[in-house]
Amino acid sequence: MGARILVTGAGGDSAQGVIRALRKAPCDYVIASVCIGQQSPGLHMSDIWGIAPPIKSEREYVEFLIEFVRQHAIDIIIPTIDGELLLMCRCRSEIEHLTQSKVILGSSESVAICADKLATSRYLSDVAVGQPVTMTVADETKISDMVNSGAKVIMKPRMGGGSKGIRILDAAALEVADWLSGDNIYQHFDEYSKEFTAVIMKDGGSVVATAVFERILSGGRTVWCKRVPAMEYKDMLKTVAHGLDIPYLNIQFGVDKGVPHVFDLNPRFSGSTAVFSEVFNGPHLLVQRHINGVMPPFSCSAVYFESVRYFEDLIFNRHAY
Repeated sequence: MGARILVTGAGGDSAQGVIRALRKAPCDYVIASVCIGQQSPGLHMSDIWGIAPPIKSEREYVEFLIEFVRQHAIDIIIPTIDGELLLMCRCRSEIEHLTQSKVILGSSESVAICADKLATSRYLSDVAVGQPVTMTVADETKISDMVNSGAKVIMKPRMGGGSKGIRILDAAALEVADWLSGDNIYQHFDEYSKEFTAVIMKDGGSVVATAVFERILSGGRTVWCKRVPAMEYKDMLKTVAHGLDIPYLNIQFGVDKGVPHVFDLNPRFSGSTAVFSEVFNGPHLLVQRHINGVMPPFSCSAVYFESVRYFEDLIFNRHAY
């Protein structure tokens, strides 16, 4: 029997992408998942599942995970929820000590850089990688002038991931007081000729795999993607990944006048993980590294392809009366 792996956030695209990738692996993994919703699709893709308390009840959530991991003899924990990543960083030592399991997650400092979009912007400036013009509440006049001149400005929550809470500001929006807050950052809306999502996998401090996909978003999720050669962007991606202690980093960027502009860093597996696993299977490889202490030999696929993500109809508990 293979390793026993717990994937959190089973209702999300990220968790389901990880489960699909693990199912493709050449190992007979036992997959467990947890979520707050009983009808979360990832639960029904798993061998073992449980209903977790909400993450905002931090102590209750951590104690639930510890008990669940002990009860089901879980070897590896893969967190996939943006809201739990910093909590898991803070409690990783406790969880690993009390359960003898391993958590696949970057360092607290690196995860914090990615979780806080203002910290992300400062990091990208420090490593001299292109990004959209980024502003804060202190730049109220600059933001107002930009919007009133006809430019688009995106308002994003400082903390969190994905597209939750993102708004495009126009002149009418500036008349409502709630747009200006220290909980947000503000970025010039760049008209990219193309958008990309990329992943970098590291073995310790070394980059061992890179893949890049051109993508189309709808409702904040990738609905179409096409693998493209990574060479053109490899130096930029390695520069971003070099200073971050994160084993699997999702980097989202667009191209503006031929220059890559990074607009988001996700320190976790993304919803496109199952597609990326056609190039290299990050969840499987990192599970094996944690279990055996070394990354197993592997090579990236040379096949280039397109992918469209559909919602699958999962049929279960099927029987006749």
